[in-house]
Amino acid sequence: MRDLNIRWLGKLPYSEAYDLQLGLHRSVSQEDSKDDYLLLLEHNNVITSGRSSKENNLLVSKGQLHELGIEYFETDRGGDITYHGDGQLIGYPIIRLSDPKKVIPFVRNLENVIIDSLRKFKIDSFTKEDDTGVWTAKGKIASVGIKVSKWTTYHGFSLNIFDSLDGYQLINPCGNQSEQITSIHQIRSIPIKCSACDCRNSPFAIWMLRAH
Repeated sequence: MRDLNIRWLGKLPYSEAYDLQLGLHRSVSQEDSKDDYLLLLEHNNVITSGRSSKENNLLVSKGQLHELGIEYFETDRGGDITYHGDGQLIGYPIIRLSDPKKVIPFVRNLENVIIDSLRKFKIDSFTKEDDTGVWTAKGKIASVGIKVSKWTTYHGFSLNIFDSLDGYQLINPCGNQSEQITSIHQIRSIPIKCSACDCRNSPFAIWMLRAH
C-alpha cells in the first residue's frame, strides 16, 4: 500500500516547483519507495509550452511577455501551450504507477476527480474523447498535461478558480484558437468557501482553506 502525501506550497515560481518535482520524482521512482505526493500550489504569472506545442500558438513575442512580467518555459510535459497565474490551482501528482502503460487511465482519473469536485459547486462539467482537460458549457475550466518516466508521473493539472484569465488572451489555449476559458467564480458568482467541499475527497480543499 502506497501513502499519498498532500502538500500545500502557496505561491511558487514555476522553476522552483519544477525542481521540486524532479527531486520528488527521483525519490518516488525508486522501487523501494512507498510514498507518493500531490503538490498543490499557485504560480506566478507564467506561460508554459508542452512537447506538442507550436510556436504560432504564442500570440506575442517573448520580449513582450517579459515586459508584462510573465515568464515563459518550454517543458517536457504532454500537451500544447497554457497559462498559469493568480486565482488558479495547480496540482502536481508525483505518483508511481502500478503499470507504466496505464497513462491514459491515470489522466482520465485526474479529469474525473476534477469533475467530481466541480459538482460540489453545482457546476456540470465534462471531458472530450479526443482531448484532455475538463470543460463546462461556458468553456474550458481545467487543463491536464503530464509526463511519465521510470513508472512515475510528474507535471499535472490546472484548475481556474477565480477570474484572473487575461493571460489566456496571449495564447491559443492548448493550441485551440477558438477555445473559450472560464473559472469556478465566473460560472457561479458566489463566494467560494472551504465548507462547500469535502476536505477528505476534494483535491483542492487545501486551496480553499488557504484562500478563505
